[in-house]
Amino acid sequence: MSDTAKWAVEGLNAELAAIKPGVTCEEVDQAWRKAIAHTGIVKDSRSGYSMGLGYPPDWGEHTCCMRPGDRSVIQPNMSFHIITGIWMENWGFEISEAVVVTQMGYELLTNFPRQLIVKG
Repeated sequence: MSDTAKWAVEGLNAELAAIKPGVTCEEVDQAWRKAIAHTGIVKDSRSGYSMGLGYPPDWGEHTCCMRPGDRSVIQPNMSFHIITGIWMENWGFEISEAVVVTQMGYELLTNFPRQLIVKG
């Protein structure tokens, strides 16, 4: 679990560093995948998604997602939930950040340590 947490945080940091206007959602996701490639872990699901106002006729997530093939271009004032979770059959580790895209990169909407908290 400790290694998985470390890898997920490394991936999250790499993904955040890739966020800036003009890059695509796919490019941001590639930063995550590149950061965890040395682990042998493969994550088939998205590593982030847009958040904010939904719109009819469907309130589902048919907007920007950090995943292969999503060539949506990131623009200032977009907001995303970056979620770098690694899940196995019986366990997993998930860490995330909510961000707003700025002119130069991103701004965090929270301030909480990125680490595995072990009690006991």
